[in-house]
Amino acid sequence: VSVRLRGPSSSNGNGRVEVFYNGRWGTICHYNWDIWDARVVCRQLGYGNAVRALRGYRPHGTGQIWLSYVGCTGNEENLISCSHNGWGNHNCGHYEDAGVECSGKDISVRLRGPSRSNGTGRVEVLYNGRWGTICDNSWDINDARVVCRQLGYQYTVRALRGYEVPDGTGQIWLNYVRCTGRERNLITCRNNGWRNHTCGHYKDAGVECSSTDVDECSRGLDTCRSNSQCVNTIGTFLCNCNPGYTGYGVNCYGE
Repeated sequence: VSVRLRGPSSSNGNGRVEVFYNGRWGTICHYNWDIWDARVVCRQLGYGNAVRALRGYRPHGTGQIWLSYVGCTGNEENLISCSHNGWGNHNCGHYEDAGVECSGKDISVRLRGPSRSNGTGRVEVLYNGRWGTICDNSWDINDARVVCRQLGYQYTVRALRGYEVPDGTGQIWLNYVRCTGRERNLITCRNNGWRNHTCGHYKDAGVECSSTDVDECSRGLDTCRSNSQCVNTIGTFLCNCNPGYTGYGVNCYGE
């Protein structure tokens, strides 16, 4: 199915999504509309990624509303491969038109704080011409890995929470960032959308990166529990069960 954007900023990748079906262009209801749906649309339009899934996009469309409850995984090559309620099957008005904000550029990141030159600090991202912070809700080692990789560090030591980094000021851009750890750029990680948060700067997220391998065992950074032993490896660590115990290392049980 063909897609297009409409609106005053459509030429810049920001607009109301319309799909072509049965010889007519029509809109999509924003029920269930999220970043995964937006990614499919942006990819289809030739953009590098989706920045936001927009709800109730203005100016509103007119005429046909084609789809509702679109459900993409984000991996589809075409919107036609995503689940939906059927063509023309909806209970929506055009005030609920779905839109997208696409981006052809990767997002820039930087560290701030007294130890930033050593790879440790508060994470800030550049969006809409302004630097802002990330809320530490759901912030973990996988998110930190993406940031450290972006900054050119080979190793990731820790994901830092708000109480471990100096508070930022100004804009808080992201919340509930959820990376797999394999992403090349933070923009491709799942999140709650730009400026969608209820956080204060006391919850600013940070990272500790390193150019050399870190011994997580000696620093107490491992997650090995009782009845297991930490073994340092390149870039990470292993948890081996002690003699007489079995399990997957982190949790070991008596035989």
